[in-house]
Amino acid sequence: MMYVKLMARVPIRFYSSRLKDKQIHNFISIRKLDPNYQKLESQCNCYFENLKLADPITPITNITNGSSTPPRSTIPIYKRHVLLIDETSNGKQAHMRWKSKVEDNDGVYPYGILKKIKEKNVELMKEGNQECLPILTTVVELLNVQVDKKTEDSNKNTYKLLCLPEWKVLKFDESSIDEVCELVNKPDLNDTSVELLPLDTNELLLVCGHNQRDARCGVMAKELATKIESKHPLGLVSHIGGHKFAGNVIMYKQVEDMTHSYWFRHMNPLVVDCVLEEARRGNLVSEFYRGSISFK
Repeated sequence: MMYVKLMARVPIRFYSSRLKDKQIHNFISIRKLDPNYQKLESQCNCYFENLKLADPITPITNITNGSSTPPRSTIPIYKRHVLLIDETSNGKQAHMRWKSKVEDNDGVYPYGILKKIKEKNVELMKEGNQECLPILTTVVELLNVQVDKKTEDSNKNTYKLLCLPEWKVLKFDESSIDEVCELVNKPDLNDTSVELLPLDTNELLLVCGHNQRDARCGVMAKELATKIESKHPLGLVSHIGGHKFAGNVIMYKQVEDMTHSYWFRHMNPLVVDCVLEEARRGNLVSEFYRGSISFK
């Protein structure tokens, strides 16, 4: 019911072309990519079972329907993904300390800002603000992507928000929190005096690694990161929905003036390379597909 009200108030231009997946992307079955699919299917299911991730994860067999029709999307509608960059651990283990609901850690730097951003979004929506965007907010720990080489002032709490599909990072201190909370909820990120940094990549993989929200994501994130960190720009993110779909992976890819967001489910080291390579070619593997959004 909430989405119906929002769509009635917000101009349709703020929404992605998620519902046009069939026209934008090609769907392909793993059966066509791997002649030994039945063996792979068994290996995948055994992989989950051995890691004690099988319940309540749906076995691969039950995902496949043999149809060429694109699978039903199971992702939220959003126009901007706002990611709080977590740099609190030199050992890249901050994601293991994220509480089940990171936005509720009001007094813990830097997580409290997420709640403020969400509250501002609700406030603007209730006011009927026509510029307010539907946004997705998460925390991200970047494993092999460097945003800013400058040395931080240890006397100040510095925040960095990665905004997609703009591929920009807002860098600011506590004095600008209110301004930024309103800024990220509106279309134009350039309308600010806050420092805006480029993200020096046109592709980013996000693996859900929210261990305290779902231990399965924590286990699978480690497995996937070990497999793909040396090959792709990679970050571990907080909960993106779909406990039963672990491991969850999002690929953001910039192509000319478009940014594509591909969401995948049940990803594991046995299939991740194949699924990601096909996505780069514009082919989405149906058995591991959760949804996709294209931003322009």
